Amino acid sequence: MNQQQFEIFQYAAEDQLLEEAQAAGIHRSRYWGILALAACFCAVVLVAAVWKPWSREKQAQLGNPTEEVTAATIQTLGYRMEIPKSAKNVVYSTVDVSAESEVPMAQVRYDLGTQAYTYRALKTAESADISGISQTWTNDLSWDAGDAKMRLCSNDTDAWVGWYDPDEGTQWCLSSEGDETGLLNDALSLAKDLGIDFSTAPEGAEDVTVDAFEQDGLTVAQTQFTYSGIRYAYRTASTPEVTLTDISGQQAQYTQTAQFQVSWCNAQLSFTPDGSGKILWLDVVPGLVYSLSVEQGASAQALTDMANTLFVPAQGDVG
Repeated sequence: MNQQQFEIFQYAAEDQLLEEAQAAGIHRSRYWGILALAACFCAVVLVAAVWKPWSREKQAQLGNPTEEVTAATIQTLGYRMEIPKSAKNVVYSTVDVSAESEVPMAQVRYDLGTQAYTYRALKTAESADISGISQTWTNDLSWDAGDAKMRLCSNDTDAWVGWYDPDEGTQWCLSSEGDETGLLNDALSLAKDLGIDFSTAPEGAEDVTVDAFEQDGLTVAQTQFTYSGIRYAYRTASTPEVTLTDISGQQAQYTQTAQFQVSWCNAQLSFTPDGSGKILWLDVVPGLVYSLSVEQGASAQALTDMANTLFVPAQGDVG
């Protein structure tokens, strides 16, 4: 091979090596690009596995650990939890609340008509909020039946009713979305099945009914009963303004008014000679307003005597 032939061969070899090197570079670039893309995908999968954005809401709703059980297990734990016979989709479970009680909380979820309910019970030494619902309540109403206590909390979307029996050392709670009036009636029925009657009526009263409703922006709890032939309506409501508000619902034109005392509270009495009347008073410390009214047949003295019989200050006896 002469010098000219060697130079031609060298140039050709260099061109071929250059092309191969460039081709290899392209292949390596594609290879590393695929590796980078795979690494990014793995990173996304890893972050998603840890963060789990699709399950954040579900996790937030789980709260304390729950375990599905049978109704017999609930009874074995010492809980009495009778539910309506027409309830559907009933699921019993226990909720681990070891920080609050050595005995797990009992829970029953069921449907009644188109409404879904959560019914809970917890062994505890004092009344407590066991609803598991953390919200701002526009209505917060409490009342007593002897030593037993009942509380209603509600807003535009949710509500719960809790009742506590110190003799049994158990707190119950019924919660649901929607109308707190229907929920209260359901809770009162469950409580009555347990032997706890939250109606506020004197011994010997007849035709006793309990309900709650919205009136002028307030949630009003009412007990109606008949005593000595006279039909009474006893009402209470929590008022944020802490002013004497007429929650009686009576629109009669009263001819006489007077100032009285119900326990230690100042009271306003209005009545007519035919026995229609109402008496209003405010318990300032808890901000609870009360009314007792009749449409006929009662004297002013009968109204004030009955009011003093029924009223129990929320903060206990004063003075």
